[in-house]
Amino acid sequence: MVARRLWLAACSPILRCVLWRHPTPLRELTVFGRRVSLVLAVFVLSLVGSVRAQVQLYSAPGPAVQLPNTSGLTAEWDFQNTGSTAQSLDLACYTGGRVTSCSVQSSQPLPAGSIIPVRVTFSTGTPGAGSLTLYAFCHSCAFSYQGGPTYAVQDFGVSVTPHASTGAVEPTRQANSTGFSTTFAVRNAGSVPDTYSLTCATRSSLADHWTE
Repeated sequence: MVARRLWLAACSPILRCVLWRHPTPLRELTVFGRRVSLVLAVFVLSLVGSVRAQVQLYSAPGPAVQLPNTSGLTAEWDFQNTGSTAQSLDLACYTGGRVTSCSVQSSQPLPAGSIIPVRVTFSTGTPGAGSLTLYAFCHSCAFSYQGGPTYAVQDFGVSVTPHASTGAVEPTRQANSTGFSTTFAVRNAGSVPDTYSLTCATRSSLADHWTE
């Protein structure tokens, strides 16, 4: 230490300044490496974020009322690829409650800049509550979705009286006459509100008819 101090004292002031202010090569390399690592980390995070944002759910079905013991029903989801690279979704479906079965294709391509529908076919059982769930996963873009609608599986029915099947008989009408009327009672025999269309028809010697 004494020899080093004597040697520095013997050097010129300019040389001494250079020796004291110039960092060691190892320190330069460490600082440079940290800066490069930081830049690379920011770049990777931004790249991952942009890739994840490429695929998204565009629309999904909502709750609905379905008929019981019915097959061939469908529900549709839409997925959007907002990126410039084509992606692909792996698909599966699941049921619960009174929704008894479902089917969907195993995968769905998503071209760049597209909105693609995914249709699930399902069946219902006896009346009650049910659910349908779609699972979609994109391996290359780290996107996943799991969700779907709930269904009220309810029975519909209608009864009309008087009706010939019940043995009801209309009174005898005078021939070649007009202005007759009769009343029918339409009853909703189901468990949910419904709307019915009314029409009428004649047979035998009835000439014309209309409904109000």
